[in-house]
Amino acid sequence: MTDFRYLVVGGGMVADAAARGIRELDTEGSIGILSEEPDRPYARPALSKKLWTDPDFSWDEKVDLHTEETGATFLLGTAVTAIDRQAKTVTTADGQTHGYERLLLATGGRPRGLPGLEPSERVLDYRSATDYRRLRELADAGAHVAVVGGGYIGTEIASGVVQNGARVTLVDPDEIVGGRMFPEDLAKAFQQRFVDHGVQLRLGRRVERGTEHEGGVTLTLDDGSTVEADAVVVGLGIEPATQLAADAGLT
Repeated sequence: MTDFRYLVVGGGMVADAAARGIRELDTEGSIGILSEEPDRPYARPALSKKLWTDPDFSWDEKVDLHTEETGATFLLGTAVTAIDRQAKTVTTADGQTHGYERLLLATGGRPRGLPGLEPSERVLDYRSATDYRRLRELADAGAHVAVVGGGYIGTEIASGVVQNGARVTLVDPDEIVGGRMFPEDLAKAFQQRFVDHGVQLRLGRRVERGTEHEGGVTLTLDDGSTVEADAVVVGLGIEPATQLAADAGLT
């Protein structure tokens, strides 16, 4: 069993900020950061923004938050499955146990998926650096990518991918791209930028189900029509990841 004075569950930007804040108050106490992801904390907004638009935007210099500067120990690629508040321990999916004096849950949220589709190499519930790397491979290969959802993530991904040479179809229940975000005139101008860059729009439509098969994904829309794509990116927002806390009796 590994013991830490401070243990953080979750490896996102909150974990980085927490480790830095701890160090301002305690220069010696051991810090552990447990994360499902294989990467140390990084600037997540870059995954749908500058990494697609600026070839000089370096991962090491601009995206990696360098939390190692705090002296934190990283336990990556494993999920916490249970918390024992009396024993002050957490258990991970690989069977390890880690003790703590103080525990911070920084588990963030999980992306909403599509009915009938589980995340895979061709179905990306876009949220992680792993998702970015896979989508970059697809874009560089000129794949046809269907993006579901016309909010910030969906529109950013659609614009980033089409600028990098891939074909893009954007499926959105709104009648105008950006209709929920902008006044009508601005939304129409926003939509026109996508049209001008070759994005195919399927507006006023929802995905009823999806099917992954060898070589691609089929989306069936609520009017019975289909979209055939090499891959699908889902941008439908997130749900708070609260199950771990609830199972530990926290409200």
